[in-house]
Amino acid sequence: MFTPLKDLPRGKNWTLDELNERKVQLLIPVIIFISTAMVVGTVGNALVLYVNIFFLKLRNSTHRHFIVFLALADITFCMIGDPFMIGVLTHPYKFTNIIACKSIRAFTYCNAMISVLVLFVIALDRYRRICRPNGNQFSVKRINVIFGIIAFISLIISIPCFMLYGKNTVQTGIANITGISCFPDDIYINTMFPFAYNMFLHSIFIILTVSMCLFYILIWRQVRKHANSTQMLNISYTIEPNTSTSTAERNVTETNIERTIPQTKYTVLDDLTTDKDLGRGINTESKENILSSQSVNAKSIHVSKTLFVVTAFFVLSFAPFLSLEVITFIDQELIESLDNTSIVFYQLLWRSFAINFVVNPFIYGVMDRRFRLQCRKLLLKSHI
Repeated sequence: MFTPLKDLPRGKNWTLDELNERKVQLLIPVIIFISTAMVVGTVGNALVLYVNIFFLKLRNSTHRHFIVFLALADITFCMIGDPFMIGVLTHPYKFTNIIACKSIRAFTYCNAMISVLVLFVIALDRYRRICRPNGNQFSVKRINVIFGIIAFISLIISIPCFMLYGKNTVQTGIANITGISCFPDDIYINTMFPFAYNMFLHSIFIILTVSMCLFYILIWRQVRKHANSTQMLNISYTIEPNTSTSTAERNVTETNIERTIPQTKYTVLDDLTTDKDLGRGINTESKENILSSQSVNAKSIHVSKTLFVVTAFFVLSFAPFLSLEVITFIDQELIESLDNTSIVFYQLLWRSFAINFVVNPFIYGVMDRRFRLQCRKLLLKSHI
């Protein structure tokens, strides 16, 4: 929501163009922030898509599909949503393209809804794999169907934007001069429609966020339980056969392993580990199942940590925006009373969600070893 300019020199005959230019100068830090997010986010998410689709094992990995879906949502926002925000910021009192206003506002809400729903499904998928490993898991085919359903639901939820947004008269700071910007249409100013729609969206966000928190709490408890169980086992064995160890000693060791560890078989569709990765020292099917299940669990736990961090940054980046949305609808006069410095700070916080569309490639670079190594290879090739 835009606020009128403060501390304007009196006694000057201002024009709308002059007031628009003065407001743009005030908002330069916000424009720089969004422009930087647009460039960095576009490049970073393009790299995520390129590496995951062409170099990593996408076909058999559901979590790679989730990463691709999120990257698609992020890069489309960086390429469409960020330029729109820059357009609004550079035309604070002169944004008269109503069709663009309605369309891109709907796109923005649809994009954000896709992101939060995908993150919810990610949390559910992680919960099933860590806490219910013996149950039916999401397959790649089912994940693709779910993503289609998510896109359809998000589109339906964003339809009211075509009615709500339009020509909004904004105060410039000069009593006899008003501007036009892309906010709820003037015909809805004194109605409950804007507030009700935003509260509806906020409720969805809060419900999904609380659900994701519960899923990750249960995952954390299961991981702690798994770690404690592993420590209590205290097993000592060598995966690669040692030529200096007698056959009888190896048989005793393997027998102890079989008696100590419950022979549990997990069915997990992603985070696959090959027999070669596990070693060749234990040859029976039961012991391979034991080692395979532990290896898969370890990798699933690490993947869950990565996707939890992605979810946490999403929630944190949207929290200031959603909070200011509520404050704005509850007390518009408080927002309009801000001085020029506070206006800039307010506008930055109001667009804090732009961070979400930039940060994920950096999270993968820190926490995803395969992604990091592949990016390093690409960087080295580019310098050859």
